[in-house]
Amino acid sequence: MRRSAVAVTSWVAILLALSPIVLAGSTLDYGALTGTPADGTVTYIAYLSETNGDEIVTEDGYNAGSGTDQGYQSGFWLLAVVNFDTENDGDEVQIYVTGIGAETGKAGSLIFIWDGTSGFTNHGTVPFGSSSNPATPANLAATPTGTQGTIRLTWTDNTGGTATYRLYGSTQASGAGNGASNGHYYRITPFNYQCSAGACVGQDTTAVPGMNWYIVVADGSLSGHSNEASADGSQVTGVVLSSFAVTPRENEILIEWETASERDNLGFNLYRAESAEGTGSGAYVQLNKDLIPGTGNPIQGGSYSFVDQHVAVGVHYYYWLEDVEVGGLTTLHGPVSAVPQGYRLYLPVVVRD
Repeated sequence: MRRSAVAVTSWVAILLALSPIVLAGSTLDYGALTGTPADGTVTYIAYLSETNGDEIVTEDGYNAGSGTDQGYQSGFWLLAVVNFDTENDGDEVQIYVTGIGAETGKAGSLIFIWDGTSGFTNHGTVPFGSSSNPATPANLAATPTGTQGTIRLTWTDNTGGTATYRLYGSTQASGAGNGASNGHYYRITPFNYQCSAGACVGQDTTAVPGMNWYIVVADGSLSGHSNEASADGSQVTGVVLSSFAVTPRENEILIEWETASERDNLGFNLYRAESAEGTGSGAYVQLNKDLIPGTGNPIQGGSYSFVDQHVAVGVHYYYWLEDVEVGGLTTLHGPVSAVPQGYRLYLPVVVRD
């Protein structure tokens, strides 16, 4: 049976240096990389052309059933296509290999037709060298927000603000107690995020109770995936926001917000930008010099207001609210937007006889 787990002593003999492996299925595609990168310096993303990246498998997903990360080792990349939900014999598979650590800046790729009836398929040596594709995002972190089912994600851009990103998530149970999703991910849309000065922040508003795993990927061929981060979509942090609104007035904008509950809240920061993405020439800036103290409590919350007087009439402004908790956890809300109005000058009408 194609999906039954098998020992592959013959495969071990082919690759010499590999230790015994138990596959998630009885078919395996593999190949070498030029330059023979060291273990731990290569990641990959694989997907079926028919799903166009909506479902992907990373190197952790090679042996998803046992939780063993064996996607690249001893000079060979290993891919068990049977780990996809929708694979069929004859599907076109795309694998993009990216260097990390000592191999940062290198990449390689291969497109092949999957032969589901073949036990093991050697695709030979794939070129692996210098690449101008988007750098691999790093330092991904996932934290619950004040809204159940919403997870805040932060990561390091590494591209100078030129990349666009995709978010991938998984609720798949981990194998072998490794506390990870085993590299089988699905694209999460819509994904709203913003990047500024190398730091990115976004949200998953579709999180479900139980552990959720995430990676972010820069759009474009050969882009590597970030580290994996996890958070529980059922958790609620200390600050629960009930409203956040802005009102345009003459030469200023009134910013108001209310909390339904505040637990361990130090206070708030306000940010403004001239673009909804908060990037480029419209990058967001902090409005308050000092932290706006939190005055609410876990039972009743609190009400707050701030007047932004450093605005120009007719300009479209976007605002974000950040709550800061005692333990250092921050949650970003928004954006909301408004256009300040100008003064109107009324002159008397003079009528000459």
